[in-house]
Amino acid sequence: MQRPTQQSSSFLRKQLLPIVAVAIIYAVLARLGLLMAIPKTNTSPVWPPSGFAFAAVLILGRRVWPGITLGAFIGNLLTFLDHPPAGLPMIVTASIVISIGNTLEALTGSFLLEKLIDGRRNPLDRTSDSMWFVIVAGVMCLVACTIGPTFLCAAGFAKWSLFPVIWSTWWVGDTTGILILTPTVLAWYDKGRSQLSASRAGELALAVAVVIAVAVALFQQAPSDNPLQRQVYLILPPILWIVFRFHAREALTVTTFVSIIAVRCTVQGYGAFTDGSVNTSLELLQIFISVLTITSVMLGAVCAERTRAEMAVAERAEREAGLHEHERNIATTLQQALQPSEFCRIPGLSLDFYYKAALNEAQIGGDFYDVFPISESKYVLVIGDISGKGLAAAIQVASVRNMLRCALYLRGDVREAVTELNKILNENELLAGFATALICVYDTRTRQFTHVSCGHEPALLYGASTREITRLSPTGPPLGIAPFDYEDRTTTLSPGDMLVLYTDGISEVKVEGGDLLGVEGLSRILGVCATQCKDPSALIERIVRDVEKTIVAPFRDDACIIAMTVE
Repeated sequence: MQRPTQQSSSFLRKQLLPIVAVAIIYAVLARLGLLMAIPKTNTSPVWPPSGFAFAAVLILGRRVWPGITLGAFIGNLLTFLDHPPAGLPMIVTASIVISIGNTLEALTGSFLLEKLIDGRRNPLDRTSDSMWFVIVAGVMCLVACTIGPTFLCAAGFAKWSLFPVIWSTWWVGDTTGILILTPTVLAWYDKGRSQLSASRAGELALAVAVVIAVAVALFQQAPSDNPLQRQVYLILPPILWIVFRFHAREALTVTTFVSIIAVRCTVQGYGAFTDGSVNTSLELLQIFISVLTITSVMLGAVCAERTRAEMAVAERAEREAGLHEHERNIATTLQQALQPSEFCRIPGLSLDFYYKAALNEAQIGGDFYDVFPISESKYVLVIGDISGKGLAAAIQVASVRNMLRCALYLRGDVREAVTELNKILNENELLAGFATALICVYDTRTRQFTHVSCGHEPALLYGASTREITRLSPTGPPLGIAPFDYEDRTTTLSPGDMLVLYTDGISEVKVEGGDLLGVEGLSRILGVCATQCKDPSALIERIVRDVEKTIVAPFRDDACIIAMTVE
C-alpha cells in the first residue's frame, strides 16, 4: 500500500502538473493571439491556442480540460483588462463564457475524432484519418465561434451588426490554429521516427532554407501590382519536397514557421494578402496557410502509409525467407536421413554415387536413390525423382521409397512390385503429383540386369566389348499417373561394362546456345569418359567435371548419379 506522501506525489506528477502546464502554455499563446484581436471582442483571426488545446487533449486525454479552461480564462481576462469594455463583473463573466466555449471546442473535437477513427490518437498516419481530422477541425470550431460571439453581442460588448464578422473571424482563427499547430505537435510527439543521417540532414537544411527564402521574398514586400508578388503558391513545391523526402513532421514544422513569417509581415502591411483592414488581410492569409497545412497533412499521411507498406513487405519477405530456410533445413535433414550414406557391397559390381542438392532453398527434396538386397543373390538399385520441390517432396520421397522396399520384399519380382506400388499410389491418391523412377534388380549369379523404368531418364550402358552406349528406355509411365501393367527388360552384363543411372538434374542443364544437354550430350560425355576411367568414382568425377565445363550455369536442380562397373 502506498503511503499518503507517495500518493500525493503521484497525484501532483500525473494529474495536477499536466493541467497547470496546459493552463500556462494556453494563456501565453492566448495573449499572443489576442494581440491581433478585434477591439473589445477578444476575437482574433490568429488563434494558436485552439491547436494546442486540441493536441493536449489528444495526447494527454480529456482529463486536462481544467487547464484549457483556466488558461483561456486568464488569457481573455488579461486582454479585457488592458482595455476594459465593461465593468469587472461583466468582464469576468465574458472570460468564463469564452473559456467554456474554448474547452467544449477541444472536447468536442476529441469526441468526434475518437468516434470517426476508432479511437486512434494520431490522425496523421492514415489518409482517411487525416481527411476526418480536417473535417472535424472545421466542425468543432463551430462550438466556440457560436458561444463566444453570441455572448459578446448579447452582453453589449459588440453590436449585433458585427456578429457575422466576429463569427467568421473566430471560426477562421480557431480552425487555422488547429490545422497548423495540432498536426505539428502530434507529429513531434510521435516517437516512431528514425534519426536523419548527415547527408539527409544537410538536404533538409537546404530545403528549409529554400522555403524560408521564398517565404521572405513573397511576404516581406510592400503591396504592389507586381504579378510575381501574387504567386504565393510558389512556396508549395519546396514544402512538397520536404513532405515526400522527410514526411509530415518536418513539413508541418516548416509550415508553422512560414505562418509566423507571413502573419508578422501581413500585420506590418507587407505581402500579397494585405487588403484593407488587418483583420481581413489575416483571414485571407490564414485560409492560404490552411491550404498549405492540409496539403502537407494529407500527403504526409500518404507517405506514412507507403512507408508502412514497404516495411510490411520487407518484414514479410524476411519472415518468408526464414520459413524457406527452416523448410530447407527440415527437407535437407529428412533427405539426408533417407539417402544411403554408403552402398551395400554387391558381389561382382563396383558402385559409387554422386548427389548435389538444389541451390534454391525451395527446390530441395525431389531426387532419391537406394541400394538394398532382396535375396542372397539379388540386389535392387533405385534412382528416382518426385515432382514438386521442398519439404512436401521430401516427405513423399520417404513414402515412395519405403513402399517400394516393402513391395519388392514381398513380391520379389520387380515388374509385379512396381505395378502393385503404382496401383496403391493411384487408388489412395498418395502422390500430389507423380514420380519417375528406374528400379533395377541385379542377379550376382547370372549377371542379369532387369529393370523397370517409370518414365525416368534412360540409363546409359557402356559395353566394354562393343564400346557402344545403349539406352535403357522407359517401360511405362511415371508412378501416380494412372494404373498400368509395367513391363520389365533384362540385359546380361559382361565384365568391364559400365552402367550410369541419373536424374534430370544432370541431363536438363543448359549448354551454350540455350539448349539442354540432353541424353545425347550426356552419352557423348560418357563415351569419352568410359574409355579413360574404369573406376566408378573416377568415372563420376570425370562426368561431372565435363558436364560443368559444357553448361553455362551451375547445377540448380537436384542432381544425382549412380555409376557401376561389372568386375
